[in-house]
Amino acid sequence: WRYDFLGRIIWYTFREWPIPWHLNPRHKRKRFYYLSNVKPFIRLRYEKLLRTQYKEAAAKRRREKYLQKKTLAAESQELTQS
Repeated sequence: WRYDFLGRIIWYTFREWPIPWHLNPRHKRKRFYYLSNVKPFIRLRYEKLLRTQYKEAAAKRRREKYLQKKTLAAESQELTQS
């Protein structure tokens, strides 16, 4: 896999007859780097991921709180009836 120009991971297939690394002068170049105009896109992607994770966690907390309140109400009704 490699990174495309927006910083997303893409699958990379090698050429059919690649040059051996010891004959390739470009081999030791820095492989993974981002241009300055790409970094905001990466940040936006991370922020979106964190937002969705936070929303899911908050929804889970709300659901648990609601169910807990519901079970407490049901238990109190059982106690008053018996």
